[in-house]
Amino acid sequence: MDFRVIANIVNPHGLDRRFRLSWVLIFLLSLPVSFLGPPHAQGEGSGPIEVLQRGSDVHFEVCFEDDAWTRPTLEEQRQRVWSDSRYASAGEAYLASLPLWTDDFLQYPGGANAHGMMARLSGLWSADFTPRGDGLCRPRHWEVSTGRQAEIWLKYHRTVNLRRLGNTFVFVVEPRNQGFQAVDFLRPNRCPLRLFFVTSQGQEIFYMTEGEKSLWGDPCPEPLGLPVTGTEPSEPPQLNARLFFTFVLALGGTIMIIYLLCLTGRQLIKGNDN
Repeated sequence: MDFRVIANIVNPHGLDRRFRLSWVLIFLLSLPVSFLGPPHAQGEGSGPIEVLQRGSDVHFEVCFEDDAWTRPTLEEQRQRVWSDSRYASAGEAYLASLPLWTDDFLQYPGGANAHGMMARLSGLWSADFTPRGDGLCRPRHWEVSTGRQAEIWLKYHRTVNLRRLGNTFVFVVEPRNQGFQAVDFLRPNRCPLRLFFVTSQGQEIFYMTEGEKSLWGDPCPEPLGLPVTGTEPSEPPQLNARLFFTFVLALGGTIMIIYLLCLTGRQLIKGNDN
């Protein structure tokens, strides 16, 4: 690119050599800002990518799986669940809007009663919940409800890998046309978890969090100010660099404007003298 062309666009009548050099300098200084990109903000999609790159694999167990499951039709759900006296008073429109019914990723809180309610309202009453495996699966009701482990129910997705950085977990999942999984894994502590669900290509599908405080009343670091990825807050952000280059650009732009005004003033004075 010929930077003299850029300078001539700003002043079609041509500028002196010093001004053209100033313009080139400002243009070059703007390049780092473009390459830096926007500063990371809490909740953006770069969170799970960092966990995938810097985190560690987490052992998980599939406690239930039904590869043939499909969501019941509205009529089947109405006859089986929504007409039940326990739920009918809530209204069909409300029940159909619940995340239990609409979302593909659910967190099981533990306990046999919660299991039954979730299975009914999510449409998973038609899934095969035949227990499989021991390990984390056998004591799941108690261990999940007391905060030792966590369990996630996945509709229309299969877990390929699970990675963790701090209290942030990333499920790498494979979308599919049918099927259901219940996946258990150990918690690092009883502080709130942040859970991302991404494809093998890194595309974020879903995000859920347990909130800001421990469900069991344990003391936990304040989540405000912590990156969504769970990395240490002492990491140097890109924002400082952006502010520096923005300041340089603003200063250079101001100098250019002043220079243009002075140059125009001199030309007007010279024209009046003539």
